[in-house]
Amino acid sequence: MQTYTIELPSYWASYLINLDKSGLDSLDIQECDNEVNGLGYCATVGECEFIGCYNGLLTTLATYTFIR
Repeated sequence: MQTYTIELPSYWASYLINLDKSGLDSLDIQECDNEVNGLGYCATVGECEFIGCYNGLLTTLATYTFIR
């Protein structure tokens, strides 16, 4: 079992943990799917959110852990 930790937009948490697409448009879903492709399933999302840069934009990020 391998684990991977990655920082991604915090508003993706519901989709990555619960597969809840509400609140995301098709471009967000496609970008999220492309970003996590091959990482396995999302096991945890860190409790602390922080401001960071994602794809050249400032946004609220969270730390996600994936298990494969």
